[in-house]
Amino acid sequence: MGLGRPGGAAAGGGGGEPLGLEEGDLRALHAHAIEARVYAEDSFGGFLPQAGTARVVHWPRQQHRDASRGVRVDHALESGQVVSTSYDPMLGKVIAWGRDREDARAALLEALDDTAVLGLTTNAGFLRQLVASDEFRDATIDTAWLDTAELPAPDPGTARMLAAHAVAESLRRTASGPFGSDSWRASAGAAPVTLRLDDEVVVHHVDGMSEIDGHRLRTLSCRELHDPPGGPGGAQRVEIDLDGSRHVLFLAHGPHRTEAVHRGQRFDLSAPDLLAGGGQAMAAGEVVAPMPGTVLVVDVRVGDRVIAGQPLGAIEAMKMELSLTAPFDGVVTGVGATVGDQVALGAPLFTVEAPGEPEE
Repeated sequence: MGLGRPGGAAAGGGGGEPLGLEEGDLRALHAHAIEARVYAEDSFGGFLPQAGTARVVHWPRQQHRDASRGVRVDHALESGQVVSTSYDPMLGKVIAWGRDREDARAALLEALDDTAVLGLTTNAGFLRQLVASDEFRDATIDTAWLDTAELPAPDPGTARMLAAHAVAESLRRTASGPFGSDSWRASAGAAPVTLRLDDEVVVHHVDGMSEIDGHRLRTLSCRELHDPPGGPGGAQRVEIDLDGSRHVLFLAHGPHRTEAVHRGQRFDLSAPDLLAGGGQAMAAGEVVAPMPGTVLVVDVRVGDRVIAGQPLGAIEAMKMELSLTAPFDGVVTGVGATVGDQVALGAPLFTVEAPGEPEE
């Protein structure tokens, strides 16, 4: 960029047009900004691409209650849209600014807490955990830090507890008659509510609050998130006080599915299907698609003998190619993949059986 001449007209740009700035108009850098790029990927599962319908999407507000901070969101993803494996996985950019780096970091943490995509997994929870780490706070990281650093996958326990409180509160507000919550007894307090999520949770109602495993929870605010007309289903944004700390939870709860986002991380809290015995376990030698994508290569046929680690085929999604290998020495007894097939996450592609024990 050309600079204005002191006391003269502004210098021209590359096209010969004036810039409209004098050198004296330029100011030193001030404030600080940090950008977080939200991707459709499972960061705690090998950074593999994800795809599917974004049932509910909530981006953080771009007006901050503290005038010294701000948030900007660049995105094109709305509730009900389908995220395909045919394109780049980036869904949006969450940019926070503040007076200095620490101020911008704090603003970004709040913004990621208020970012949610229900329906598919994103890296928002990973980004939130990264920004909250001591190493990022102290700026002791470099571009190779993630090659050796270990960020553990978030424990679903807190999200499950928050979700159980929100569901129990909803039941207390809406259920009535013989199906209503037991809120009064002559000789005892209210009976606890037992909820069956991905794990059983017992919720006690004490002094207008929920008590779960000794923790006290109280709803601060609850807002319905409405989909576009004809959308695939709504959710709630709930602010909850948990033992004196404020948490934001995004929750979609229905008869057959419970999904939550807490601190950017998506959790499937759905109860197992009891009639199906909790679902069929994957066969020991079954090789499934670790990500949704397109089958690029099929290297084996039924009857082929393979050794552990031998390539069976490969799939591709969002510019990432992944090889599928034999889990152990054996014989290929099933090939469910054809080159060019679009496969879903978890789709069975190959089956390998170990040689049987010799008969005595």
